[in-house]
Amino acid sequence: MQIDEYAHETDAELIVLGRQGMTGLGKRLLGGVTEQILHRTAVPVLVVSDGTQAKRDEFDYSQILLPTDGSANAETATRHGAAVADRYDATVHVLNIVDIQAAGGAFNAGGLNEAFIERLEDSGRDAVAATADELGQIAPDVSVQTAVEQTTSLDGVAAGIQEYVSDNDTDLVVMASHGRSNLKRQLLGSVTSQLLRTVDVSVLVTPRST
Repeated sequence: MQIDEYAHETDAELIVLGRQGMTGLGKRLLGGVTEQILHRTAVPVLVVSDGTQAKRDEFDYSQILLPTDGSANAETATRHGAAVADRYDATVHVLNIVDIQAAGGAFNAGGLNEAFIERLEDSGRDAVAATADELGQIAPDVSVQTAVEQTTSLDGVAAGIQEYVSDNDTDLVVMASHGRSNLKRQLLGSVTSQLLRTVDVSVLVTPRST
């Protein structure tokens, strides 16, 4: 892929790409070039939303969402989120989604006891607290909010993130290309891939940790 090769040769720090459009079902399509670069590049990629204003001085990144699952891969997004937030004087929302369906299985979600769900939420609170602490060290002047939310959607974590984006007027999502469940996979992480096809805002995708 020539774009990725050029980015490597020129020590580019960011690749900016658009999405292809939407299907009749309302889901966004990732263009072939965009998807290929996301699969292979070691450079952060900003996938620009269809509705993002073209003029630089019209960008408004006042509310930035930083999802985390507590993995090392998710942590790679923290410094990028901090840099954007510092530049735009933004508030960073650090979010962990508790996926009830995945935790209990598609046919057993209703059988999870409260103690088990509380442990999942405790783990989520630990993850967002660690990320918030790191943000405080990197960009001490940036405002940080934390949240742990449940989702029972069959679409899992991506659906929970999308709902949070809609409910909190998010301007930009900053997230890793791969999460905890994708540590050994070569393809784009399932949560990131699904989110890119459904969310209405731009997404800054950071490469996996090495």
